[in-house]
Amino acid sequence: MLPAFAAGTACGLAVALLMGAVETSRLAIGPLAFYGNGALVVPAVAIPVALYALWAWAVRAARPVALAVAAVAGLEAGFALGVALTVGNFPGSLGSGALSGLLFVVVPAVIAGFVVTAARAIPEFARASTLFGLVVVSLPFMLLLPFVAMGVLAGAFVVASARAERAGSIALGALLGAVLSSGSVAIPLLLV
Repeated sequence: MLPAFAAGTACGLAVALLMGAVETSRLAIGPLAFYGNGALVVPAVAIPVALYALWAWAVRAARPVALAVAAVAGLEAGFALGVALTVGNFPGSLGSGALSGLLFVVVPAVIAGFVVTAARAIPEFARASTLFGLVVVSLPFMLLLPFVAMGVLAGAFVVASARAERAGSIALGALLGAVLSSGSVAIPLLLV
């Protein structure tokens, strides 16, 4: 369980530090600015991809639930630490980092857990057409309920990766990143 926690912590820290770097940049695509609050697109895309990678690895292991929980705890701890470090007031900002981690890590992980559990309990739920439907339905929710959409997408892709080979699992992770990016960047650009 320690490797899963360590991997989750490293991923969470990397996401938070990247978010901090984007936040202070002047990165923009047309009218869509990624600096300031626009940097929240980084965890909206990267956290579900990290959840997918960690859980796809855990699903193939002997104790998938324990490893998945340890990975989420590490992801939360790393993200909270990274947010606290980028805010500047390190000891005092751990609370805001933990709250950010709760929203960006724990809520999507719980929802992804429901999707994975439903797929294990109801075999018809794990069909490719059902998972594709979840992905399509989740995309508009990236704007309205992003934490729910993040969890549904990560869970659907974890279920799909359970039957994939290693190369297919990596391709699914890349596809998840593309789907999340389109939901977080392309859809808002179309609406502007």
